[in-house]
Amino acid sequence: MTWLISDGYVRQVTWNEDAELVTLMIWGPGDLILGSQATFECRNEISTISAVSLEGRTATDAEVLESLTRQISRSMEIMRISRIRKADDRLLTMLRWLAAQFGRVNSLGHSLSLEDMNLTHQILAELTGLTRVTVTKSLNKYKTLGQINLMAHGDLLLPHLPGVKATTWGFVLQS
Repeated sequence: MTWLISDGYVRQVTWNEDAELVTLMIWGPGDLILGSQATFECRNEISTISAVSLEGRTATDAEVLESLTRQISRSMEIMRISRIRKADDRLLTMLRWLAAQFGRVNSLGHSLSLEDMNLTHQILAELTGLTRVTVTKSLNKYKTLGQINLMAHGDLLLPHLPGVKATTWGFVLQS
Protein backbone atom coordinates (compact mmCIF):
# COMPACT_ATOMS: atom_id res chain seq x y z
CA MET A 1 0.00 0.00 0.00
CA THR A 2 1.19 3.49 -0.78
CA TRP A 3 -0.13 6.82 0.38
CA LEU A 4 -0.63 9.75 -1.98
CA ILE A 5 -0.39 13.13 -0.27
CA SER A 6 -3.15 15.33 -1.64
CA ASP A 7 -2.52 18.15 0.82
CA GLY A 8 0.02 18.88 3.54
CA TYR A 9 3.59 17.97 4.41
CA VAL A 10 5.23 14.95 6.04
CA ARG A 11 8.78 14.31 7.16
CA GLN A 12 10.83 11.31 8.13
CA VAL A 13 13.35 11.78 10.92
CA THR A 14 15.87 9.80 12.89
CA TRP A 15 17.96 10.73 15.94
CA ASN A 16 21.70 11.08 16.36
CA GLU A 17 23.68 9.96 19.39
CA ASP A 18 22.88 13.28 21.12
CA ALA A 19 19.12 12.66 20.66
CA GLU A 20 18.89 15.51 18.10
CA LEU A 21 16.45 15.10 15.23
CA VAL A 22 17.94 14.50 11.79
CA THR A 23 15.62 14.94 8.81
CA LEU A 24 15.82 12.14 6.27
CA MET A 25 12.96 13.07 3.93
CA ILE A 26 10.23 15.62 3.29
CA TRP A 27 7.10 14.86 1.24
CA GLY A 28 4.43 17.24 -0.03
CA PRO A 29 1.32 17.33 -2.22
CA GLY A 30 1.49 14.85 -5.09
CA ASP A 31 4.19 12.71 -3.44
CA LEU A 32 3.82 9.02 -2.69
CA ILE A 33 4.87 7.54 0.64
CA LEU A 34 5.65 3.91 0.04
CA GLY A 35 4.29 1.46 2.59
CA SER A 36 7.77 0.16 3.38
CA GLN A 37 9.22 3.58 4.31
CA ALA A 38 8.99 3.01 8.06
CA THR A 39 10.34 -0.55 8.05
CA PHE A 40 14.06 0.25 7.69
CA GLU A 41 16.22 -1.26 10.40
CA CYS A 42 17.16 2.09 11.91
CA ARG A 43 15.25 4.15 14.39
CA ASN A 44 13.11 6.55 12.43
CA GLU A 45 9.70 8.09 12.49
CA ILE A 46 7.35 9.49 9.88
CA SER A 47 5.23 12.38 11.12
CA THR A 48 3.23 15.26 9.75
CA ILE A 49 4.50 18.83 9.94
CA SER A 50 1.15 20.27 8.84
CA ALA A 51 -2.43 19.09 8.44
CA VAL A 52 -2.31 16.28 5.86
CA SER A 53 -4.81 14.59 3.56
CA LEU A 54 -3.74 11.14 2.38
CA GLU A 55 -5.25 8.73 -0.09
CA GLY A 56 -4.37 5.04 0.10
CA ARG A 57 -3.67 3.49 -3.27
CA THR A 58 -1.73 0.85 -5.12
CA ALA A 59 1.10 2.41 -7.12
CA THR A 60 2.28 1.22 -10.50
CA ASP A 61 5.90 0.14 -10.93
CA ALA A 62 6.57 3.36 -12.84
CA GLU A 63 5.12 5.46 -10.00
CA VAL A 64 7.22 3.59 -7.43
CA LEU A 65 10.38 4.12 -9.52
CA GLU A 66 9.61 7.84 -9.98
CA SER A 67 8.88 8.22 -6.27
CA LEU A 68 12.08 6.46 -5.23
CA THR A 69 14.14 8.56 -7.66
CA ARG A 70 12.67 11.77 -6.24
CA GLN A 71 13.20 10.56 -2.67
CA ILE A 72 16.85 9.69 -3.30
CA SER A 73 17.40 13.10 -4.87
CA ARG A 74 15.69 14.91 -1.98
CA SER A 75 17.57 12.91 0.65
CA MET A 76 20.86 13.65 -1.05
CA GLU A 77 20.04 17.37 -1.22
CA ILE A 78 18.98 17.45 2.46
CA MET A 79 22.24 15.69 3.35
CA ARG A 80 24.30 18.09 1.19
CA ILE A 81 22.65 21.13 2.78
CA SER A 82 23.14 19.73 6.29
CA ARG A 83 26.92 19.64 5.65
CA ILE A 84 27.18 23.37 4.89
CA ARG A 85 29.37 24.62 7.72
CA LYS A 86 28.27 28.24 7.96
CA ALA A 87 24.89 28.39 9.76
CA ASP A 88 23.61 31.40 7.79
CA ASP A 89 24.43 29.75 4.46
CA ARG A 90 22.88 26.44 5.57
CA LEU A 91 19.55 27.99 6.56
CA LEU A 92 19.30 30.19 3.46
CA THR A 93 20.17 27.25 1.20
CA MET A 94 17.53 25.10 2.94
CA LEU A 95 14.90 27.84 2.48
CA ARG A 96 15.80 28.17 -1.22
CA TRP A 97 15.62 24.40 -1.66
CA LEU A 98 12.26 24.15 0.16
CA ALA A 99 10.92 27.00 -2.00
CA ALA A 100 12.11 25.28 -5.19
CA GLN A 101 10.59 21.95 -4.10
CA PHE A 102 7.32 23.04 -2.49
CA GLY A 103 6.88 26.74 -3.21
CA ARG A 104 5.62 28.78 -6.12
CA VAL A 105 7.73 30.52 -8.72
CA ASN A 106 7.01 34.02 -9.99
CA SER A 107 8.93 36.69 -11.88
CA LEU A 108 10.68 37.87 -8.70
CA GLY A 109 11.73 34.50 -7.27
CA HIS A 110 10.24 31.63 -5.31
CA SER A 111 7.63 32.10 -2.62
CA LEU A 112 7.47 29.69 0.29
CA SER A 113 4.51 29.55 2.63
CA LEU A 114 5.81 28.97 6.13
CA GLU A 115 2.21 28.89 7.35
CA ASP A 116 1.01 26.23 4.86
CA MET A 117 4.00 24.03 5.58
CA ASN A 118 3.83 24.85 9.30
CA LEU A 119 7.53 25.69 9.21
CA THR A 120 8.02 27.18 12.63
CA HIS A 121 11.43 28.45 13.65
CA GLN A 122 11.79 25.23 15.70
CA ILE A 123 11.05 22.98 12.71
CA LEU A 124 13.44 25.01 10.53
CA ALA A 125 16.04 24.54 13.27
CA GLU A 126 15.46 20.77 13.25
CA LEU A 127 15.66 20.65 9.44
CA THR A 128 19.00 22.45 9.43
CA GLY A 129 20.61 21.25 12.64
CA LEU A 130 20.62 24.75 14.10
CA THR A 131 19.06 26.20 17.23
CA ARG A 132 15.74 28.02 17.15
CA VAL A 133 17.48 31.19 18.31
CA THR A 134 19.99 30.99 15.43
CA VAL A 135 17.13 30.52 12.95
CA THR A 136 15.27 33.55 14.30
CA LYS A 137 18.39 35.75 14.22
CA SER A 138 19.31 34.57 10.72
CA LEU A 139 15.80 35.16 9.34
CA ASN A 140 15.87 38.71 10.69
CA LYS A 141 19.32 39.22 9.14
CA TYR A 142 18.11 37.90 5.74
CA LYS A 143 15.15 40.29 5.83
CA THR A 144 17.40 43.25 6.65
CA LEU A 145 19.80 42.34 3.82
CA GLY A 146 16.97 41.77 1.33
CA GLN A 147 17.89 38.09 0.85
CA ILE A 148 14.30 37.20 1.75
CA ASN A 149 11.18 39.33 1.74
CA LEU A 150 8.15 38.83 3.96
CA MET A 151 4.92 38.65 1.96
CA ALA A 152 1.28 38.30 3.00
CA HIS A 153 0.12 35.38 5.17
CA GLY A 154 3.59 34.40 6.37
CA ASP A 155 4.96 33.73 2.89
CA LEU A 156 8.62 34.35 2.20
CA LEU A 157 9.87 35.53 -1.18
CA LEU A 158 13.34 34.30 -2.00
CA PRO A 159 14.52 36.49 -4.89
CA HIS A 160 16.16 34.86 -7.92
CA LEU A 161 19.93 34.71 -7.62
CA PRO A 162 21.86 36.08 -10.60
CA GLY A 163 23.55 33.25 -12.50
CA VAL A 164 21.77 30.47 -10.59
CA LYS A 165 18.77 28.55 -11.81
CA ALA A 166 16.63 26.66 -9.31
CA THR A 167 15.41 23.29 -10.56
CA THR A 168 13.25 20.60 -9.00
CA TRP A 169 16.48 18.68 -8.33
CA GLY A 170 18.47 21.53 -6.78
CA PHE A 171 20.42 24.49 -8.10
CA VAL A 172 22.60 24.74 -11.21
CA LEU A 173 24.85 27.53 -12.38
CA GLN A 174 23.78 29.11 -15.64
CA SER A 175 26.46 29.90 -18.19
